[in-house]
Amino acid sequence: MKLTYDVQSLEEVYLATIEDNLRSVDRILAQLGIADIPLEQFQGILFQASQSLTQRWRTGRKTVRTQIARMLIPDYPRDVLELSLAVDAIINLLDDLLDELLAEEQKAAYILEFVRVLALFNHLHVPPEYQERIADYFNKCIGIVVAEIVYREKMKATDDFGDRLSYALQCYDAKSLDMDVFMELPLVELLESAQMVDDLVAFTRIHRAVALIRKDFHDLSHDKENHTETPIVLLSYEGREALGRYMEAMIAHYAARNQKPQGAGDALFSRIAANIHELIAQELAAARADLAVLREGEDARAAG
Repeated sequence: MKLTYDVQSLEEVYLATIEDNLRSVDRILAQLGIADIPLEQFQGILFQASQSLTQRWRTGRKTVRTQIARMLIPDYPRDVLELSLAVDAIINLLDDLLDELLAEEQKAAYILEFVRVLALFNHLHVPPEYQERIADYFNKCIGIVVAEIVYREKMKATDDFGDRLSYALQCYDAKSLDMDVFMELPLVELLESAQMVDDLVAFTRIHRAVALIRKDFHDLSHDKENHTETPIVLLSYEGREALGRYMEAMIAHYAARNQKPQGAGDALFSRIAANIHELIAQELAAARADLAVLREGEDARAAG
């Protein structure tokens, strides 16, 4: 079964959260006695700001991690959807605000949307069983930033193929933690064992690591223009042939780890593990296709 990625229904849920913000704005305007600014004006501005993000979801420029979890988890619980999307949006917006060269108008829209989602996040009821995992997730994000800096410097400090490959893999392993909470929120509700939750979360990181390698490969020219030093950018400075060898080794590394965890006979655990296994296989196949394209370019240059 081929798992398909479709964000349309999630975009509708996300845009509907604007109504929650508008109710708060309406209450605040009434308290302040402000009657000459129609609520529709706020609605239009907020909708336009939200679309600055959802448009990038539709085009695939930004990953909706919540949708990946929904693909993998049968009967995804509806009551965690808005919370998951709010965290998703916060991470997406911060990522672009930090890494992209945004025009002033786009930056203003992103900041407005970030503040809107932050207000929404703080209004949502977060059950105690989720609070610690969400707090841990934001601390993981801090760890990801530090890991990227450390491994980037390590890669720059050596010319050894094995060392550079190892540092790149460790960097992608760290970056793959950014998927954790989007699996944890629904799984905590659906599975009784915390160990089963942790096993599936760890398994999903393999897919995320391969997806990040592919994203960095497709964004190579864009990242170079923006002076964003991803592992793929740093490895590419050795040339196309070397980059191909690095990618081949990384694909083999994650393919060897695509082993389904055992869930002690739990049927739902087994279904989700099978879905993750299939999604990893799909991502690996796509990565191999990317590698073939890279090597076709090498062959064309050699023939020329």
